[in-house]
Amino acid sequence: RSSIAGVVERPCRACEACEKRTAPMRLSTAKAAQRAKRSAAAVQLLGTTTRPTSSSREASRRQPLARHTARRSAIPSTTPSSSSSPSVVVESDAADPSVSSVYVAGATGRTGQRVVRELVETGMAVRAGVRSQEKFEETFKPLLQDGEKGKRLTCERASLEDASTLNRGVSGADVVVCCLGAPEDEFKLDNPKRIDGDGTIALIDAAKASGTGKHFVLVTSLGTGRFGWPASILNLFFGVLYHKRRAEDHLIRSGLEYTIVRPGGMERPGDDYYKENKMVVKPQDTQFGGQVSRTQVSWCVRECVLNRQVSANKVLEVVTAERAEMKKKRKDDEAPEFVEYDVSVLGDISKISAAGDATIEGTPDWYTSRYAYEPTKLATLARTMGFRGSAPEAVNGRLAMLGLVASLGEEAVNAKPIAQQIADQYLGVALVFALVTSSSLVPLIKGVEIKHADLGPFRAAAERLNGRLAMLAFAYLAGQEVLGSTDGGDTRLAIDVAKDSIAKVAGVVTSLDGKGALFAAGVAVLLGGTTALATLAPFQLLLSGGNDEDDE
Repeated sequence: RSSIAGVVERPCRACEACEKRTAPMRLSTAKAAQRAKRSAAAVQLLGTTTRPTSSSREASRRQPLARHTARRSAIPSTTPSSSSSPSVVVESDAADPSVSSVYVAGATGRTGQRVVRELVETGMAVRAGVRSQEKFEETFKPLLQDGEKGKRLTCERASLEDASTLNRGVSGADVVVCCLGAPEDEFKLDNPKRIDGDGTIALIDAAKASGTGKHFVLVTSLGTGRFGWPASILNLFFGVLYHKRRAEDHLIRSGLEYTIVRPGGMERPGDDYYKENKMVVKPQDTQFGGQVSRTQVSWCVRECVLNRQVSANKVLEVVTAERAEMKKKRKDDEAPEFVEYDVSVLGDISKISAAGDATIEGTPDWYTSRYAYEPTKLATLARTMGFRGSAPEAVNGRLAMLGLVASLGEEAVNAKPIAQQIADQYLGVALVFALVTSSSLVPLIKGVEIKHADLGPFRAAAERLNGRLAMLAFAYLAGQEVLGSTDGGDTRLAIDVAKDSIAKVAGVVTSLDGKGALFAAGVAVLLGGTTALATLAPFQLLLSGGNDEDDE
C-alpha cells in the first residue's frame, strides 16, 4: 500500500479548500515502520488478539481524514479468475490507516468470494470464514498461488452454532464483513432463521466481544426495512427478509460502527453487467426493485471498508441504472461499445446521512431511541382500518375488481345471477375475501402505503381509479339484478344489463350529428377529468389542508 511505503500524501481532488490549506505531508519513518509492522503482523491472523496501543490510537487521531488527505490511487478491480472481462480502473481513496485486516464471513459464497478478492487486491490481510477448508482452497486456488497476495489470504473454519469458532475468526480483525445468506439450493425450513438471523447475530456479538473490531459491514437485501413489491416476495422463502431485518436491528443496537448494504436482485446480472449499468446507491427504504451484479456489490463493500469515515452508521440500498451513453447508442441503433468509466460510488455514499450512536447516553439519538413512540398492533390496525386509513378503499376496490370480472364471466358461461353464484360457492367466496383482505392488510400494517406502489403500469393511481369504477359498476349491476326483472318475471342478469347499456350507448353515439358528438365528447372529458382529479387528490387531503401526516 502506497501509504505504508511512505510516499507523499496529497489532498484529494474533491476538496479544493483542503488542498489550499494543507501542505503536502510525508509520513515519518517511525510512523511508516509502525504501520508496516502492523500490516505484517495482521497476516499472522491465527491466535492472538491485536489491540491498538495508546500511542497508535493517538497517532490515528492526529491523522487527517482519509477521504481528504489520502493519496488517490488506481486500484484495478478483480473479477473471478475464470472471467475474461477486462478490468476496470477504479479511483478510490486509500485505506483507513487504522484498518489492516478484515474477516469475511461467508467467504466462499458467490458474493463473499468476490468481496475477498477485492479486499486482497487492496493490500489488506484477509481472513476468510468458511465451513470447508477444501472449498476454500478450490475457490481461491489462483489467488493462493499468487505470491504476495496468497500470503495475505488465510482462512478460519467457522460454525454459526459454535461461538468459539466465531470468536477465533474475528479476533484481531479491524473490520468484519458478513456475506452470510441461506443457500438457495438447500431446501431447509430453518435455514433463514439459522443463518440470516441467529447466525449473523452471533457473529455480531463475537465482533463486539473481541474489542478490536472497528467496523462491521453487513450485506442483506432490499425489502428488509419496509415491505414493498417486488422485493418483499423474498419473504416467501421462509421469512428470509424478516430474519435479515432481525440481524440489522441487532447490529444497529450493538454499539459497533456499522454499514448495512442492501443490494437488489443479483441472480440474473453477470460480472459484465457493469458495462451497461452503473451502480447507484440510495438511502434506506427508498428502493423496492432493481438489479445489481455481485461484482458491483463487492466494489461497494470494498469502498465501505476503505472509507470508514464516509460509510459508518449508514444503510445503503444498491441498485443500477442504465448508463446514458449506452442508452443513447441503443436508441441510435449503434452497437454499444464499452468505455471504461469511474465505477466508484463513494460520492453517493457520502451524500447519505449517517445515523447517530444511540448507545451514548445523553445524545439526541439516545433520547430518540429511548423515548420513541412505538404504536401497538391494535393502534396500527385501528389507524389502517379507520375512515382516513388506506385499507378500506384498497380492500373494497380489489374485491370489487375480482368480483365484477368473476361474476360476469360466470353469468356468460352458466347464466347464474350474482346472488345464486354466492349461494352456490359461499365457501370459495369467503376464502377469496379472507385472502384478499389479509394480503392487503399485512403490508399496510407494516407501514407500506398504497402510494408506494410503482411497478410499471401497476401504480397506485391506476389501482385506485379501477377500484372505484369497479365498485360503482358492481353495485349498479347487482342492484339491477335485485330490483329489475324481465317481462316473464325472471331475474335480469347483470351481463344482460351491461350488454343493453353498451348497445344503448352505441346507438346514441351513432345517431349523433357533429354538434351532438362534440357535446358528448366534452361531457366524457369532463367526467373523466373529474374522476381522475378525485383519484389523484383524495378528498381527505383537501379537507385536511394538505397536512395529513401519512402523506408527508
